[in-house]
Amino acid sequence: MKKKHFPLFIFAAISFFYISVSLFAGPINTVKNVSFYKFGKSEKITFFFSGRLPNFTHYVSKSKKYFTLRIDRTKVGNKKFSIPHSFHYVKSINKIKTKNEDSRIRFLLSVKSLKIIVYPLKNPNRIVLSFRRKMNIKTRSKVKAKIRSKRMPMKNTLQRSSSIKKNLRLKFMNGRGVVVLDPGHGGRDPGAIGIYRNNEKFVNLDVSRKLFKILKRNYLKKNKIFMTRFNDSYVSLNQRRRFSNRMNADVFVSIHSNSSRRKSLNGIETYFYNKKASSKRSYRLALRENIQMERVGSDLDKIFSDMWESEKVVASKKIAELTQNTLVRYLRMNNYKVKDLGTKYAPFAVLKNSRRKINKDLFPTVSILIEIGFLSNRIESRWLLRESYRQKIAEGIALGIKSYIFNKRF
Repeated sequence: MKKKHFPLFIFAAISFFYISVSLFAGPINTVKNVSFYKFGKSEKITFFFSGRLPNFTHYVSKSKKYFTLRIDRTKVGNKKFSIPHSFHYVKSINKIKTKNEDSRIRFLLSVKSLKIIVYPLKNPNRIVLSFRRKMNIKTRSKVKAKIRSKRMPMKNTLQRSSSIKKNLRLKFMNGRGVVVLDPGHGGRDPGAIGIYRNNEKFVNLDVSRKLFKILKRNYLKKNKIFMTRFNDSYVSLNQRRRFSNRMNADVFVSIHSNSSRRKSLNGIETYFYNKKASSKRSYRLALRENIQMERVGSDLDKIFSDMWESEKVVASKKIAELTQNTLVRYLRMNNYKVKDLGTKYAPFAVLKNSRRKINKDLFPTVSILIEIGFLSNRIESRWLLRESYRQKIAEGIALGIKSYIFNKRF
């Protein structure tokens, strides 16, 4: 190429690049809704989008007074952000004018030492901002000392948990036991949407109905079994928890279907409540399920949760392990090569603060949440479309519940 034509060639290449970017760039997105809620010690702000998940960047100013979120090709519109009075870490939110189609949102922070986590979630498409105070080494040591002082001795905890199991067995043998089944999501909350467009809310409801029939006919004939919803209706997390307490539930089982960005991820996993999560994925899953939580319980609930923390964990861990192992073994016996993702723990709001009364004494309800498969995985989503597979799942869960209550291994 001659030297005199070289500048012309560069100019043509650059102009072609900018024209192609403007022609083939994705459509402009809009912020549909913004929600504010508290989760434990974290304050969360969620931006919901009308279209697909946009690209975004974020940074904190040098003075640590401002946090800025930049969202590509997205319009915020004329939305005014009114921060709830219960929020302490963010004072105000302002939109910054930009020359291009990107949106820039600035958060005025009231505390400098904040841990800020930003992550995207799908179904619905949203970006979640989590603000939490950083702990100094001194405050950490104080918190650990408080926890140690409050903790019950391990021997007493194990004795109480074994007595819970004995009480359960006696109650169910005498026909006075209560089981509450909770089909996740419902109504305006579809949950995860599978590859074959199968909604999680319908899968959860069908498995719960089948489980209800099996327990009533075969294993818990004289005992009471309730469901938080029998049809496609919306029930909030607080309503589910209150219903469990009102029915005086001994065992609470929540049925859910999983979803992930990684399409290859598959398997069955069972969760029990704990303030901490066993992994980052478990924590994100709990956040996704807790997004519809109005508030995190009353002062009475907080007192009970502190008293029962270790006792509830020990009791619920046992039924979670038994149900998980029984379900996986039963499905494998029926020629379904499911992956065992094991038993995990996470701060699921629906499992928290559930309690029951025995002889005027209050005990924590034994509660678990079962993720019966990944709707985002091609094979498991196809299996969950089959009624025969959903029937086998219900049978496996029923065997797990039976083996825990009556101490009869499958």
